Amino acid sequence: MNKTIGILHVEDSLRDSELIRSLISNGEIPHNYFLVDREEDFIDTLAHKDIDIILSDFSLPDYNGYDALHYARENYIHIPFLFVSGTIGEDAAINALLDGAKDYVLKNKLERLVPAIKRAIHEQETVFRHLQAEKALKESEKMLHDAQKLAHIGVWNWKADIDFTTWTDEFFQIAGLDPELPAPNYATHLSIYKPQSSILLKNAIEKTLKTGESYQLELELIRPDGSIRNVNVYGGANPEKNREINERYGTVQDITQQKQTEQELITAREHAEESDRLKSAFLANMSHEIRTPMNGILGFAELLKESNLSGDDQQHYIRIIEESGNRMLNIIDNIICISKIESRQSEISISETNINEQILSIYDYFQREVGLKGINISFKNSLTEEKSKILSDPKIINIIVTNLLKNAIKFTSEGQIEFGYIKKGKYLQFFVKDTGVGICQEQQNIIFERFRQASESLSRDFEGAGLGLSISKAYVEMLGGKIWVKSRPKGNSKAKGSTFYFTIPYATDRIRNSAKLEAAAF
Repeated sequence: MNKTIGILHVEDSLRDSELIRSLISNGEIPHNYFLVDREEDFIDTLAHKDIDIILSDFSLPDYNGYDALHYARENYIHIPFLFVSGTIGEDAAINALLDGAKDYVLKNKLERLVPAIKRAIHEQETVFRHLQAEKALKESEKMLHDAQKLAHIGVWNWKADIDFTTWTDEFFQIAGLDPELPAPNYATHLSIYKPQSSILLKNAIEKTLKTGESYQLELELIRPDGSIRNVNVYGGANPEKNREINERYGTVQDITQQKQTEQELITAREHAEESDRLKSAFLANMSHEIRTPMNGILGFAELLKESNLSGDDQQHYIRIIEESGNRMLNIIDNIICISKIESRQSEISISETNINEQILSIYDYFQREVGLKGINISFKNSLTEEKSKILSDPKIINIIVTNLLKNAIKFTSEGQIEFGYIKKGKYLQFFVKDTGVGICQEQQNIIFERFRQASESLSRDFEGAGLGLSISKAYVEMLGGKIWVKSRPKGNSKAKGSTFYFTIPYATDRIRNSAKLEAAAF
């Protein structure tokens, strides 16, 4: 014994104490020795000294060995307790052992003392090592359990000859099953997967049972609530001594989140690629849209230099130059507008506006242009003059309605255009209805996106940069509303044409509603 042990000796006889300590020293037991004969000293020494074993007389004038044993068992159960007494009887000794004493040594047979001490210390060390091993095992099992939970990995084992399966808690969690219930047998296990996955797993299991070859599969598992989990399944086999394969084992890892992340990355990449394509198409379209009016301006400006032009020709050329200039100005305005929206520099300015007056003003502005195309235009105001006064941004409302009307005029060659609004609950619902070529369902889903048009080819039939509707959508959302379209394309058996709708809050209380409108801006 190389370790220095702490010995607490409860003894009132100094002669017996010296004899016992001498025997311990001669027995080659390195030790620190503490002698007490009163209860308070016994308790204090246990509390403040490193004690590895307690030796106690049975009867003391001021203390009792039984009381010392009971106190030690209640508070220091890990410290072995030995009686060393000349008065303890056989019955008392047996009762002491039953109450927790490790051994007893009679003072007339002290040759047993050193072996008894060594044996008690050895047994205690063995118990301590066993407890430490159990503790380490529990900690290891907890770490393994936590690691499985963190990595979403369940472990399973299947004894094929008796069709007995065990699962870890994490496998039950992945499968959405109650861990208090037994793990499902082979057939039930297969049924928790989607049919195609179940077939793949069944074939892999049968191959493993024949060859012992391990497998790895990516399967789809169905939980009782109907939700689908993507899992990686690994399987192997343990052959018996006679080489017959009766036991299989493996893991199931939930990779649903990983699969979702992968899909999100694929979608994000596709969106990025689509965005690059759209911007490339937009730049090409801008070059075409700007070059066309510029050519008109430069070309007819050159023609104006001819000295033999008639007055009518001059007026015709000037009108073409003006139209080309207005077209280019409109393109530049849209580019500036969408740039401000994209950089979040566009703001709204809430003030009182008369919707009826705005609708009439817009009608007057477009009446001549629509008349030149040979189509009719009309408007509808549904509120009285007093109720048509609301709090909003009149400039933005004007831009939205104007963009939608320009769009309708561009795509309508015959028939009529109608626009206006109606009150619906807490909102005003505006509309612009035309009898134009219409928009197919597929294109209706994208025309409000940046740089998108119903046709993106440079050889399309209608000019335009494809920004008007996306600008309108952004402005509508800034005002706290939404925009949508209903349309039947040309060739439909029913009436063709498109109707664009958008809403804005019907706000009449400046304090309460202006704050709500400003919160909607970006």
